Amino acid sequence: MKTVEKIEHRCVKCHKLLANGDLNSPRVEIKCSRCKHINFFFDKEPDQVIITDIDGVILYTNQSLTNLTGYTIEEMIGKRPSLWGNQMPKKFYKDLWHKIKVKKEIATVTVTNKKKDGELYDAILRISPILDEKGEPKFFVGVETKIIEKTSKKRQSP
Repeated sequence: MKTVEKIEHRCVKCHKLLANGDLNSPRVEIKCSRCKHINFFFDKEPDQVIITDIDGVILYTNQSLTNLTGYTIEEMIGKRPSLWGNQMPKKFYKDLWHKIKVKKEIATVTVTNKKKDGELYDAILRISPILDEKGEPKFFVGVETKIIEKTSKKRQSP
């Protein structure tokens, strides 16, 4: 019989349990409610990383998201991802929130977003709910990977 290893995400300062399970994203350590210590290991992540509260208000984002969208970290903190998103139908967002907030499941979707300069881009977005001790969502971690369009070069005739 195969045993499944239980993954625990703990505060590095006081060792309080912050989240259980495989988050399918980079290692996640969040502000500890006990000692208030904040640990983020996303700064060197090439993908765009965002952490929101349960209402979708941005608490953290990495430099990769700034580089892609053109918004500064200061412009994003305290706002919602609709700052550069909000290009999909309302039902899409309703279903997405239901999956991550009510069902407490990881969601992987393809989205169209809009840069600060107005340029649209497509991305694969993976959102993981981070649950508290009671199993209720406390934070959401989103990892966005821009879909790079393949361009075909025309061959010039000799």
